[in-house]
Amino acid sequence: SSSASASSHGSFHWKARFLDDYPLALCNDGSASAYYYRTGPSESREWTVFLEGGAWCWDVASCAAGGSSVGFPSSAEDVDAWADGLQGLISRHSPLAHTHFAFVRSCSADAFMGDAGPSPGLVMQFRGRRILEAVFADLRQREGLGDQWLDRVLFSGCGSGARGAML
Repeated sequence: SSSASASSHGSFHWKARFLDDYPLALCNDGSASAYYYRTGPSESREWTVFLEGGAWCWDVASCAAGGSSVGFPSSAEDVDAWADGLQGLISRHSPLAHTHFAFVRSCSADAFMGDAGPSPGLVMQFRGRRILEAVFADLRQREGLGDQWLDRVLFSGCGSGARGAML
């Protein structure tokens, strides 16, 4: 039945989770970062945390040349539309279908490695490391990630997100 399928394979519905409770988890423009979360089956103790690739910059010149990241969607409609775009990311037949899944948007332009606030001549934040810390803290608080010693996490990404996942 379809209801049995939905309960055994998670909801497959992505929801945006804004990290407002983590004051240093900021996008380049100083706004709160966020990630998209899809719940897996209730019995699953496996998570996938995927870091989106994106632009990378480190100073005024590199950011002006197009290295700054795209900000997180600002309106509720845009947030929902972006979540709808993730619907096909994990099929029901994927080996990751049984995992709880966090898709971390790239909005810090630092491959999820930076921890710097604005500096002279550059008003941008580079808080990728703080974003990652906040995502894992939020998953622990909301979902119980790490509450059981058999919990497993696949930590991955693409492009600059893959670089961030390596560290």
